[in-house]
Amino acid sequence: MDERDTIVDTMSKAVNITNNDRPPAGAACRQRTHPARHPAGGDILPLRASPSDEAAEAGVLGSMIVDSGCIPDVKQHVEEAAFYTLEHKAIFSAIMAVYHETTDTHVDGLLVVAELERRNKLAAVGGRQYVQRIMDTVPSAANAVHYSKIVQEKYCRRMAILAGRKLIEAAYNPSESIADELIGARLDLEEISAPPNTRGCAMDPSYVWMHGVEAKPVNWLWRGRFPSAMLSLLVGIEGQGKSFVALDIATHVSRGLAWPDAENEADAPTVGNVVYMTTECHLEYEVKPRLEAMKADCTRIVAMKGILGTDGTETQFDIVHHLPGLEKMLEIAKPVRLLIVDPITGFLGGAKQNDTGEMRMVLSRFTAVAERHNCAVIGISHLCKDTSKQAIHRTIGSTAFIGTARATWLISQDKEDKERRLLVPMKLNLVRMARSLAFRITDSAVVWEPGQYEYEANEVLATGGHDSDSVARAEAAEWLQGVLAAGRVRSIEIMAMAKKENIAIRTLKRAKKQIGVVSKNDGFGGDSVWYWMLPEGTNTEGITHDEP
Repeated sequence: MDERDTIVDTMSKAVNITNNDRPPAGAACRQRTHPARHPAGGDILPLRASPSDEAAEAGVLGSMIVDSGCIPDVKQHVEEAAFYTLEHKAIFSAIMAVYHETTDTHVDGLLVVAELERRNKLAAVGGRQYVQRIMDTVPSAANAVHYSKIVQEKYCRRMAILAGRKLIEAAYNPSESIADELIGARLDLEEISAPPNTRGCAMDPSYVWMHGVEAKPVNWLWRGRFPSAMLSLLVGIEGQGKSFVALDIATHVSRGLAWPDAENEADAPTVGNVVYMTTECHLEYEVKPRLEAMKADCTRIVAMKGILGTDGTETQFDIVHHLPGLEKMLEIAKPVRLLIVDPITGFLGGAKQNDTGEMRMVLSRFTAVAERHNCAVIGISHLCKDTSKQAIHRTIGSTAFIGTARATWLISQDKEDKERRLLVPMKLNLVRMARSLAFRITDSAVVWEPGQYEYEANEVLATGGHDSDSVARAEAAEWLQGVLAAGRVRSIEIMAMAKKENIAIRTLKRAKKQIGVVSKNDGFGGDSVWYWMLPEGTNTEGITHDEP
């Protein structure tokens, strides 16, 4: 008995309930607000056509055959049981069989027809002509997920109707335990609302005891800043140099050049290839001239322009529908050390960027690619215009972006020098927060300054310009003078006190310089301690204005 027969059978039983089975008169007032009644007077929902959308079902199936890259996402939203017609159930089952049997996850109409023939189901579904017809219903797989959600929603409605009618039938049967039936109805509804890929399973947990987990060290593209085999983000306001920095990183990878903060020759990336994807920069007028100015090895950098269709036309890549194409690109270009996605929001297909659940699923594709190919993925993104938010929450889109990335770096203009740019950490999951770097863009190349700095993302993005900076620095200077009025204080204690007062370290150090506070180191080696003190009446031996 299929789904439709089950529904009709249950509905027929409900219709046959007589008026003698109705609740006692005292309960009548409670029944008057029931949303629908049996035509004969019983409190039964009327017999209606079951919810379904055969056009959406054909759209799903056609999309899966036209572009098998959408199948992983379709599986997340719809299941075989959700298809209303037996013909569509059979075709869906055949598509999935072909998908799982082919090593390159390629599905086409001929393979699906052959699978239906093998199962002796081709004639039952309408023959080759019907398979071709559903393929012709969709020009592409762009709306596959949308169609899938429609099909699944109709299925959930049918199952809810079935569960409701079963409960109504049991409620009119005095031999049934209503408590048990209510529990059963609740379980039915939980089953209906479960994600398709977990429906019908025993809901057993997937787990692993930690003693069986092999701990692995983090591999770094840029030590302490950009990890390999993971997703990182470069974010900032438009025109601040994000793409320049990404290409500079690509240059270092292409030639194995030491990083700007290198402490020794070992602080350099392993030479490898770079795959660059962009929707905002012209390859001829921007990307190539910049790479040449940076002296990159362009034989190791490949720009992925899009995906070629069966007719040779080029389509813009998106991670939702064209994941196999990216996998092929990384195989062609191996060994790939770095994948740059500029901007990452330009390659997400029709996914809703403010939907955290949907974005986690989409971004997980980038992290999976990074893991499989052991390459770093750097996505470039913009900041939202809401300056009231903390820096870490200003990345455009949902919180899934900042949550999925293992490292997020802000690129921003220095408020006091418009030609100077800052690379400031916003989030680092794998190590303690690194220090900031500074650079300038000269003749289309990134020129890094020596040294590292104590910039903080919230302070760098704070609005108000120089006036608010001056006020904050003046207030910090007044506070610091009060702290040091009684004599010298260990610098580490001052910084801890400043943090409790919500004084940024950079503001504190500017205030220190403004009022002439000096630093003095007492002791030797590991026992040495740095102190801050006001300049008047101090012994100048061992004094400096800056700690190392």
